[in-house]
This record gives sequence, C-alpha cells and structure tokens, in this order.
Amino acid sequence: MNTIASIHRKAVVFAGSLLLLAACSTNEPAPAPVLPRDPNPTVPGGNIPGTPGNGSQQPGNGNQQPGNGTNNPEVPVRGTRLRWSSLDHQDWVHNTAGQLVQYVSQYNSTQGANTVTRFTYEFRYEGQRLERLDVMNNYGGKKHVRYQYEGDRLVKAEEFNSVGDKMAVYEYEFASPTRLQAQVETHYELNGTVKWRFRKEFVYDGRGNLTEIRNFHRNSAEQAWQAQDRLVFSQYDNLATTGEDLLMTYPMLPGVRFRVNNPGRKQWFTPEGQLMSGEERYSYTADLNGKVISKTVSGEGGRYTGTFLYPANQ
Repeated sequence: MNTIASIHRKAVVFAGSLLLLAACSTNEPAPAPVLPRDPNPTVPGGNIPGTPGNGSQQPGNGNQQPGNGTNNPEVPVRGTRLRWSSLDHQDWVHNTAGQLVQYVSQYNSTQGANTVTRFTYEFRYEGQRLERLDVMNNYGGKKHVRYQYEGDRLVKAEEFNSVGDKMAVYEYEFASPTRLQAQVETHYELNGTVKWRFRKEFVYDGRGNLTEIRNFHRNSAEQAWQAQDRLVFSQYDNLATTGEDLLMTYPMLPGVRFRVNNPGRKQWFTPEGQLMSGEERYSYTADLNGKVISKTVSGEGGRYTGTFLYPANQ
C-alpha cells in the first residue's frame, strides 16, 4: 500500500457509512477516505470495513477494482490544496461569497501505478442556507444529502442513494448556530427497516477547539445508549485552523466550527479509558503571516508531510 496515500486517506474522521453504501447499491460512492479505526464503526465495536486502496475495497464502497481507476496526472489547483504527493491531495473550493462549494479527496489507489480514486463533494445553497450535498466518485458512484430546517435552525439531514432510497437520517443538537453538540444517526436497510443507530457527542475547550467525540450505539429505540469509544484531540497550537475541521463529521457541515486552532495529538480510548491503536501526532509550519503552509503526520504508518497551496488572492 502507498504509505503516503494512507496518511491522506486518514483525512476524514467520520466515514461510518462506508459499509452502508456496499449494502445499498453497487454504484454508491464511499463517503470518503477513512481513518485506520472508525470512531463510529457501522458494526458496534468493529473496525472500519475496507479502507480504499489497501486491498480490501469491496464493490459499492467505490467499485474499486484493480486497474479500473483513473490514470490521471495531478489536476490543477482550483482552491486551497493540501498536497501529499502528485497523486494524493485534498482540495477546498469556495465561491466569491466565501461559501465552500466543493471538497475533493484524491489518492493513489494502486501501488506502483498512476491510478487514483477521487471523491467529490458538491455543496448547494439557497442564499446562506446549505440545502444539499452531492457525493460522487470517479467510478460513477453517486448519492446525495438533503438538509432540513426549522426556521433558521438545522435539525436534520437525510441521505439517499442514486435511485432515491433513503439510506440514513441524521438529527442535530446545537449549542449555538456554529457549534454542534450532538448528532444522532439512524441507518436503514433497503426495505426501510432500521439497521444501526449511533449517537456522537462533541466536547470543546474554552477556546472553541474540539477535544472529544464520544460515540454511542444502540440496537433499538427502546434500548439505552451504550458507550462505544472516545476520540480525543489535544495539544492544540495557536495557529488559525486549516479547512480540515470540515472533516470532523459526516454529512459535512461547512457552517459549523469544530476548531479554532490545530490539534497536535489524536487518540482513541475504550469506554473504560484504555488506549486503542491509531494514535497520531501532528505538527504545522506557518508563514510570516501565521498561515499554515505544511502539516506533518506521525503515527503507526510512519512520518509524512503535506503542503498547503493557496489561491493567489488568499
């Protein structure tokens, strides 16, 4: 496996619906590259199913098959890019109003070849209100999310596969318009019966930086929530956060601020407090204006550095 790509694939913290897509349709895209251990596994207590590019990709999680990816040189930068290699990068594209309109995650999916897997997220707005998220990959997979409001308050998001079947419902609890306090997920079989239920609780420090994501699951609406694990972020710096806080939950919520600064350490713990595998450390460098220009990740897979490339007008 391309180890630089493996660091890049760890970009999205919550990709719990990866397995769900395989169950729903063979052309559904996975929500994104994922971490080595999903803090919200689709099977309680389990690891993530099939990280793209590591030989365990299954049809429906992007239809990854050896040799059928896109043989593509590095594509032009349209917005801000975090570049890990010529084939591994993440892009954030904003409109003139400053709204995020596209996020792209691309990685080298076949070791020794220029084959890439690319996930594209396109955000649609009505004025200042986020209305829809379209998710697609370069294998033809598609799905979409519709956001629902009560007045100006976001209360729910519903996810559908490419033929209109409801895959999941996400219900939100906010402490303020830009601070998510909890997210409750209900995932469905194709016949409409409930498959899994999850709850995530988000904890912040006094500066507004996310310090914990507490994960819970239950098997029925009557059952009490069962603690599953905790994802802990610590050792924050004083630099302005990069766009990566977008990736703290799925579906993505561009208007929510999970971080003000950048974490230096990420750890997983069991409900009893035992440290789990997957610990990572992060360090950042900045230019004279305090803008982050590089990020280094150190963990079980090694030590790798990515470079931020910004549009000329930023």
